[in-house]
Order: sequence, then C-alpha cells, then structure tokens
Amino acid sequence: MPASPNATIIDVHKTAMQLTELLSCARAGSEIIIADGDKWLARVVPIPPEVPRELASRVPGPRVPGLGRGSVWVSDDFDDELPDEIWFGDDTTS
Repeated sequence: MPASPNATIIDVHKTAMQLTELLSCARAGSEIIIADGDKWLARVVPIPPEVPRELASRVPGPRVPGLGRGSVWVSDDFDDELPDEIWFGDDTTS
C-alpha cells in the first residue's frame, strides 16, 4: 500500500524516543511509516472519529449470558454410551 503524500518515514530505532511526538502527528492527521533501512515495517495512521470505539480497539466486550439461547439443540441421548460397533466395527459383515 503506497504512503500518502503527507507521510513521514522514520527509522525504527528512533520510534521509541519519539513515540509521543509520532502519536501527536497521527492524531493531527499525518501518516507515519516506520522503516528499518529501506524496508517498511508498519504504518501509524489516525483512526477516523466516526469509527466506534469497539471497532477501533478490536477488543471484544464482556460476555453476555443468554444471547444464544435457543440456537443450539442437544439430543437427549447425547451423553449415553456409544454402541460397541462404533469402537470395534460392525461384525455382521463377516
């Protein structure tokens, strides 16, 4: 993916020292490319304000019990013992 015209390319070894400044630039709308020599490693871009926080963070929220109620059915004999034919084969063919 090509860099935008206002992208800043910075060496990976300088990012730790300038992280706060780089994030401020991204917050202001700039794109930052982190590179190791000539090889691009990552892009830091601003998140548009219209993106909901739950999508932006990609971190799932707390689980809510009962949301899938009725969507799964389990047979009454689910935990019954399996017949021997399942384990040893069907002897009726010999």
